Amino acid sequence: MYVIGIDLGTQSLKGLLVDSTGKIIAQASCAHDPIYPNPAWAEQVVADWIHSFKSVVHQLLAESGGFRFGFAIKGGGIYRLSVLEAA
Repeated sequence: MYVIGIDLGTQSLKGLLVDSTGKIIAQASCAHDPIYPNPAWAEQVVADWIHSFKSVVHQLLAESGGFRFGFAIKGGGIYRLSVLEAA
């Protein structure tokens, strides 16, 4: 089984595809531009996150060879989601 790990940051979304031993099979990233309306403020456009997520997962799945996988998603802000498929 492979696992896809996602890191959602302020300026990009990064992903890794790893096997059950932790070996990195593939990695991908997609940049998105934050908006800075005021000093020390950063805003995100949700559509950019969705685009980045789809792009990264598509790139990683292309490398998976059709194997089953789980997700572990980590966000730098308050948003957290971990969904793992049973082996």
